[in-house]
Amino acid sequence: MDTNIANQQTNSSAKPKSLISLEDAQAVFTELGLQNLPKDKKSEMLDTMIDTVMERIFQRIEPGLTEDDKKTLADLEKRPNADEAVAGYLIGLTPNLDFIATEEIRNYKLELKEQISTIMNVYDEEMAKKVTE
Repeated sequence: MDTNIANQQTNSSAKPKSLISLEDAQAVFTELGLQNLPKDKKSEMLDTMIDTVMERIFQRIEPGLTEDDKKTLADLEKRPNADEAVAGYLIGLTPNLDFIATEEIRNYKLELKEQISTIMNVYDEEMAKKVTE
């Protein structure tokens, strides 16, 4: 299985999906107990998860970019291998990018776990009401 998201999808917004490995993304499904979702739903959710995490990573590093950096990124976006080129450039600019990515993935997983827990609690409460009615 390909471990580079960039090889599976393209992204022209200077937020390369190749900064998140497929294993990281799939681990989230396992941790959330969603590994048995239908393939189409899983793919849809994976796209959303990756886009969200990449947006957060980019928001954290963007303030540290110079105008020259932003121009270079815009130029790299135009390449056929834009995701890989942009990822390589950002990795070179941001020595702690792995840490930032790991932290954002962890934070997103925690948010998703809280949301799922809330949904399950509401569901359980509704089911309990139906049983007592």
